[in-house]
Amino acid sequence: MPYLMKQFGVRATVTLTTATTAMSTLVSSFIPSLGNGSHSSSLFWTYVSFGFLIPGINSGYASGIKGWAASHAMAAGFTSGEFAGYYSNLRAITTTLAPLIYGRIYSSFSGSNRGGQLAWWMATFLGCILPTLIWKSIPIDRLENPKKEEIEGEQEE
Repeated sequence: MPYLMKQFGVRATVTLTTATTAMSTLVSSFIPSLGNGSHSSSLFWTYVSFGFLIPGINSGYASGIKGWAASHAMAAGFTSGEFAGYYSNLRAITTTLAPLIYGRIYSSFSGSNRGGQLAWWMATFLGCILPTLIWKSIPIDRLENPKKEEIEGEQEE
C-alpha cells in the first residue's frame, strides 16, 4: 500500500484497490459456473479471486482515507484518541452488520437459480461501487489538509 500511495496518491490508490476488490467479488460470484463442477478448476478461480483481493485486503486502502479523515477531524476540534475511537466503533458496527445484511440477501434469493451470485453482486455494489461513487463525489480541493479557520467558517454557516 505505501508504494501505491506514493506512486499514485490517495485518491487513485483507493479507486484502484476498490476496483480490484470488486473484481474479486465478481470472480467469486462466478466460481460455481466457471468451475464446471471440477474441484481443480473451482480452486483455480478461487485463487484468481484472491489475487484480485490482495491490494484491498482487510480494507488496507482505507489507510489513506483514514489519514485524510483524521486531519479533518483534528481541524474540527476532535482529539486523535477521540477520532480513533469513533473510527474503530464505526468499523466494528459495519463488520458486525455486513454479514447479517449479506446473509439476509443470500437467504432472500436462495430460492432462485442465481441466489449465491446475487449476494456477491450486492456485496460488490454495497462494499465497492457505492463507496467509490461517494469517494469520487468529494471534490479534490476538499481532500487537501484543512485549516482550523476553514472548518470553523463552515460550521458558522
